[in-house]
Amino acid sequence: MATDKAAEQEQLVSIICRTIGRSELEQALNSVIAQTYQQIELVLVNATARDLSRFSSLCDALNVVHVAPDESLTRSQSANAGLEAATGKYLMFLDDDDWIGEEHVQNLVNFIASQSKVKAAYSSVQKTDSAGNNIPTVFARDYDPITLMRDNYIPIHAVLFDRTLLDANCRFDENLDIYEDWDFWLQLSQHTDFHHLDEVTAFYRQGGDSDTAVGDARLRYRSDNALGKSRAAIFSKWKSEWSGEAINRLFGDLDQSSQINNLANQLDSSNKRLDSSNKRLDSSNKRLEEVLKKSDKLSNVLLKTQQDLVQSRQETHLKEVALLELSNKQLELTRKLDELAFVKQDTEKHLKLHIAELEHALQLVHNSLSWRVTRPLRALKAVISGDPKSAAMAATDSISNPVAERAPEVVEDAAKPTSAQEPHDQTVSNNQDAKAAHEVQAKAKLKNFLASDELLNFPAEEGVILTIVLVFYNQAQLSLLCLRSLLEHADVPYRLIIVDNNSSDDTGKLLDRLENVLLIRNDDNLGFVKAVNQAAAQSDTDYLLLLNNDAVIEDDSLSTAVDTIRNDKLVGAVGARIELLDGSLQEAGSIIWSDGACLGYGRGQNPTEGEYMHQRDVDYCSGAFLLFRRSDFNDLGGFDEVFAPAYYEESDFCIRLQESGKRIVYNPRVRLTHYEFASSGGMQGASKLQQAHQQILCDKHPEFLANRMD
Repeated sequence: MATDKAAEQEQLVSIICRTIGRSELEQALNSVIAQTYQQIELVLVNATARDLSRFSSLCDALNVVHVAPDESLTRSQSANAGLEAATGKYLMFLDDDDWIGEEHVQNLVNFIASQSKVKAAYSSVQKTDSAGNNIPTVFARDYDPITLMRDNYIPIHAVLFDRTLLDANCRFDENLDIYEDWDFWLQLSQHTDFHHLDEVTAFYRQGGDSDTAVGDARLRYRSDNALGKSRAAIFSKWKSEWSGEAINRLFGDLDQSSQINNLANQLDSSNKRLDSSNKRLDSSNKRLEEVLKKSDKLSNVLLKTQQDLVQSRQETHLKEVALLELSNKQLELTRKLDELAFVKQDTEKHLKLHIAELEHALQLVHNSLSWRVTRPLRALKAVISGDPKSAAMAATDSISNPVAERAPEVVEDAAKPTSAQEPHDQTVSNNQDAKAAHEVQAKAKLKNFLASDELLNFPAEEGVILTIVLVFYNQAQLSLLCLRSLLEHADVPYRLIIVDNNSSDDTGKLLDRLENVLLIRNDDNLGFVKAVNQAAAQSDTDYLLLLNNDAVIEDDSLSTAVDTIRNDKLVGAVGARIELLDGSLQEAGSIIWSDGACLGYGRGQNPTEGEYMHQRDVDYCSGAFLLFRRSDFNDLGGFDEVFAPAYYEESDFCIRLQESGKRIVYNPRVRLTHYEFASSGGMQGASKLQQAHQQILCDKHPEFLANRMD
């Protein structure tokens, strides 16, 4: 199904409402109904098994999940019951005596969905009296993890968080029934930062059973007060989890030494003014002097304590720096060892893969009819040239097949190589070495790319005449290089369509980093033929370009190809001079023999030799780079799906173009560097499929093939 990355559906938000049946629940429910964000699930936890039938009409207007336990639940138990029942991607709490503004959920979801680092966000909260009237208190403090260690300053219904945090076993501590939300925020803070949206979209009613405000703040620190006991319980639970650095920063926030010194200076100044204005009060002055002496002693004690603390901090800092340096050295050594192991493993795997690939390709060549038929011609050419190297290569040079662009790297039923096979020539060996090095570099670049925040932003231009079609099936590392070559070398306005045939590697992560690209993600591997037809159906430009995802384009190639077809109405398709990684030629256009077998012209040769450097008509060009008019493709019915999943489809299409009066043109100024054999599409049983599709080609085009060479 075709999707546009920018058009994401709304994700479900679960709002967990703990209720004891208070009348204020009506206002809370109405505030949920009024939300501008529509995808909401309300999890209503009836904590005390009250009759909630009077709210049934409001519940009917919502997507409600009722949680009705058999016995009364505490606040923490109710919260956990709601978490277990919730199914949304994002979650938040709303007690039955509070309410939220219309944009509350929308604002918080927008922020979390816009980035991937922070998974919890909260709004500012207006405090009201019991009747719901605003009072001059707004909870609007920005997030600071150190401050959160000291106090809970985030009301429970201000926060919306990502469900993935529950996977870290974050739950309400059922041993706590005061400050249970503070403990829960501390749990979340171990896995994510919070982000404060400084806009009041939530309202907190004072006087509820969760109100932790006291008239005398000192009561919060007394052991005979419920709030003091609850704070002590929080600190007892978390003290072992907090680092020394965090506790040190907390003490730093609490350190009032400078304020005490300022107060002492102010007191001294006041005393002097008082002494001058009250000289007659000698007895009072004497008592005041005694107080000042005691104050001086206290200041000295405080100063000494502060100096000791500074020295201790310095010593701790030096130890931390030394420990950090050792840790960094250890990490660097570990990283280098990992890189060496990765390169060794990847190189060994790659070499084994390409040995099997080349042995299979050589076996197919040696078994083909055209190879056996043309052997005398190659031998005659070697004798005439008088070149011993050419004579030695005459029996072993490679040909290409129209399926080679998507031939699988390992084919289950392919002929197995034997010890009697002739050795590969130097060209094959050089290309194998080049591919091994290229593969390692490509995987390293993909790894660095995915570890960064980089996006690939493709142009969104008006007046586009060209659609480039890429079909992906794994090989994410080579796909990245292909995409970057388009960004670097494309010199005509274009639109990019990518069809992913259910890749199982990092291709999905790569696609998530693309901007202004039409993505078609298939649930199954449909093969190359159907994938191209899918993409063509989504295009509305004058021209289509098929490009393999293991290829990179060179400068001026796109504009040269477009000019070639645009300047001559009889040109039906344009192909490229395709070079391999070692610099040798893969093909300069291709030949179709009378039996349907195909030959890539000039394979293994120097691509700059004269016979490959002039534009000419050819039988067909490889689908690694094939440019044609969209109207011609549609008029001919696209790729004939009788050739699905792949093999011979571009040969058939080029023949049909020629039968309609069009020419297939090879242009050497259109240049492409090709990895080859990586865009296999995951096909198995390729050998039998190739033979079957070669026969279909012969059955479809007997008149065309009758005029071909034997």
